[in-house]
Amino acid sequence: MAGATGARPPGLSRLFSGGLAGARGVVTYLRGVMGADAYERYCAHLAVNHPDQEPPTEKQFWRDHMDWMEKNPQGRCC
Repeated sequence: MAGATGARPPGLSRLFSGGLAGARGVVTYLRGVMGADAYERYCAHLAVNHPDQEPPTEKQFWRDHMDWMEKNPQGRCC
């Protein structure tokens, strides 16, 4: 059986050979998938497109975000 000796698939080999940089990439990816980077992305959007607006605090951003999600239910797992 080819690859049965514990060889990793090509994508995983690159991930594990990346060391700390690879781990940071995984963390960045997972934060994006889970939406944990939404505040940073929103602040970056404001800085580029609306430089005259003051960004909300992170607490206020998440409060508004959760309120919006409650008022606008969309297909999501929970």
